Amino acid sequence: MEFKEYPFSELLINIVDNRGKTCPVVENGMPLIATNCIKNESLYPVYEKLRYISDKTYKNWFRGHPEPGDIIFVCKGSPGRVAWTPNPVPFCIAQDMVAIRADETKVYPKYLFALLRSQATQNQILNMHVGTLIPHFKKGDFKNLYLTIPSDLEYQEKVGEIYFQFCEMIEN
Repeated sequence: MEFKEYPFSELLINIVDNRGKTCPVVENGMPLIATNCIKNESLYPVYEKLRYISDKTYKNWFRGHPEPGDIIFVCKGSPGRVAWTPNPVPFCIAQDMVAIRADETKVYPKYLFALLRSQATQNQILNMHVGTLIPHFKKGDFKNLYLTIPSDLEYQEKVGEIYFQFCEMIEN
């Protein structure tokens, strides 16, 4: 089987990045997930210590929102933790994380998800992050994280689906 090495940035067609000021929150509304909601032991974001935003904030404050099948990637605090975005998307994402969308001409999204959760990739990210007090893995570093991908997209799909189904069984 043939493999090709890619910078992580070249495997993506979209990055939703809401870095900047902290958005205004309200008592009730759309859940705003933060980095604490992303755990590699959970397929989807968990709802812990949630804040909420108004419909107006949802529509006007953010640069973008995750779509079903996007991967939520934590950039600050515990860099490299990932979760899958469900359909429909019942939340929006705070700063310090991004939603990434795979370039399906190069990598099957669920294969990328499995690869990002692998111990080898997690170790790579751990060795690359900066910051001693609060670790960071900057979006600009995506070009420096190299991932080896099988060229066979059918193989990627099979592996990705098996991994995802296994995660779903654990989740249930």
